[in-house]
Amino acid sequence: MKKIILILAALFVALAASAQDARTLYTRYSDLPGVQAVYISPAMFRMIGKLPMQDMDLDVKEAVKSLSGFYLLNVSDPDTRMKLKAEANRFVQAGKYEMLMEAKDDGETVRMYSIGDGEYVSSFAMISEDGEECVFMAIEGLISQAAIDKLIEKQME
Repeated sequence: MKKIILILAALFVALAASAQDARTLYTRYSDLPGVQAVYISPAMFRMIGKLPMQDMDLDVKEAVKSLSGFYLLNVSDPDTRMKLKAEANRFVQAGKYEMLMEAKDDGETVRMYSIGDGEYVSSFAMISEDGEECVFMAIEGLISQAAIDKLIEKQME
């Protein structure tokens, strides 16, 4: 019985260790050759949230003030591209993301995913691949659905 418990505990630890977040993917790929990477920190989002934006057509202060990270990876190296694509797909599956949309056009595929409860969106991810590049983007934080709806409504005017 002890052996079974130890095996189950070891399996659980291995699964927990292999769990990923956007920061893990970013850290793993951002310094590799042929990878373009962008990270925006919570401090930058807080700063954006404090900027006066009266003259802008789009007020993003409400949407960005509680974001905790923006991660972007653009990979063109064929081997690295395939690895990132596979890991990004595992990332959205393991995170229980819901697919928002998929668009396919002339060899390019774009998929957008989110995690939310209807009132708030806590994570957004996008994977785009066209055979020459793979782009992974993730936005983490807590954005109210009302703020998103307001941004969309403003753009539709």
